[in-house]
Amino acid sequence: MSELYDLAAKKSEPKSPLDYFREHRINVFVWPDAWRNAATAQALNWDKVDFGENTANDVPEQRGVYAFCVSVKDTIMPSHGVLVYFGETSRTLRKRYKEYVRDCRIGAKRPKFENLFRLWPNDLDFFFAPIDDDMCELKEIEEALNDAVIPHCVTDDFSAEIRRIVPVLRG
Repeated sequence: MSELYDLAAKKSEPKSPLDYFREHRINVFVWPDAWRNAATAQALNWDKVDFGENTANDVPEQRGVYAFCVSVKDTIMPSHGVLVYFGETSRTLRKRYKEYVRDCRIGAKRPKFENLFRLWPNDLDFFFAPIDDDMCELKEIEEALNDAVIPHCVTDDFSAEIRRIVPVLRG
C-alpha cells in the first residue's frame, strides 16, 4: 500500500489507514421506533439536493427544517447515507443553504462543520422540508428530529432529557 500524507500537517508524516478510518468515523444511532415516532407539529415533505454551489436555486425561499446527510456517491454500492445534522431556519432555506456553501468555501466557524466539509466535500446531500405555517415552532420540530436520531454534528439542540444522555452515548 502506498503511503498517504496529510499535506496540512506541520510535518509530512504518513497517515496510516487506522488514522483515516478514525478521522472518518461517525457515530450512528438507529432506533427505528424513535425515528418512526418522532412527533412533529406538522407533516414534513422532504426533498434534497446535492450540496454545492450549483444547486442553490433548487432550494426554496421558504422557512423550514433541513438536514445534512453524508451520502457516499459513485461507489460499488447504491447511494446510501448517514444523517449528521438537523437544523431549522426562520430565514429562507435558500439563504441558510447559501451560508453553508459560503462556509464550505471559506471555512466554517464550527469545528464539526469544518470537518464535515473537509472530509466529505463531494458526498453531502442537503435535505429540506419547507414549512408554510408561520405559527409552527421550528425549534420544536428540530428538537424532535434531533432527539430521534442524535445526529453526529448536533451538540445542543435536544430536549433536556436527551441532552443529559448524549455525552454518555457519545462517550
